[in-house]
Amino acid sequence: MDVRAVNTFFSDAPANDEQGSGTWYDALTHTRDYLEPEINNVVATFDLKCKLDLKKIASSISNAEFNVNRNHGCVLRLADPKATMIIHRTGNVVCTGAADVSKCKRACVKCARLMKMLDYPIKGFRGFKVQNIVAKAHVGFRVNVDELFRVHFKFSEYEAEVFPGLIYRLQDPQVTVLIFSTGSVVIAGAKSVQAVNAAFRKMRDLLQAFQVTD
Repeated sequence: MDVRAVNTFFSDAPANDEQGSGTWYDALTHTRDYLEPEINNVVATFDLKCKLDLKKIASSISNAEFNVNRNHGCVLRLADPKATMIIHRTGNVVCTGAADVSKCKRACVKCARLMKMLDYPIKGFRGFKVQNIVAKAHVGFRVNVDELFRVHFKFSEYEAEVFPGLIYRLQDPQVTVLIFSTGSVVIAGAKSVQAVNAAFRKMRDLLQAFQVTD
C-alpha cells in the first residue's frame, strides 16, 4: 500500500492534482472542524449502443485524445461540466471526475450529443449506472487510529510506517472508508448519495469510542 495507490483507489485521479502540491492528502492530514460528506468525484458508466472510430473522434474534437500504444480508449475532457470521458470502441463509456451525480449525468448527455454530431447513430445513452462515489468528511474530533485497528483489525488495513490512513471496509452499506487520526475521512465505493451519508453516520458513531481527548 502506498500513497499513489490509495489516491488512485479513492479518487481515480493522479497523485498530484491540478493545484500541484495541494492534494486531497495534504488537506486530509490537517485537523479541521466537523464536516458533513462533500462529494468530490462520481464515476459512472453508460453505453452508446454503437461501434466508434476512436481515431476519428480524437481528430474531430479538440479536447479528445487517443494513443493506440498507451490506452484502449479515447480520452475526452469536458470543461462544463468538468469531467473526463473514457470512450471505448464498443460504445461503452466511463465518466469520471464529476463533482456530483447531476453533473455526471450532464457530462454523459454532452458526450452522447458530441458523438451524434460526428454522425454516429446515437439515440441517447443506455444503461447509465453510478459505479463509485467518493466523498470527504470530518467527524469533528481526533481519532486513535492505532486502537481502532487493534479492535477492528478484521475489517481494517493499516500500516502506519507506510501511510497514515487506516482503510476500513464497512459492510453495510458496502463502502471503503479511509480514516486519518485528524478525524478526516474519505468514503469510496458508494453507489448513491444516500449510501455515502449512511456510511458517514455509521462511521462517526463507531469512531466515538476511539475519540482522542486532550
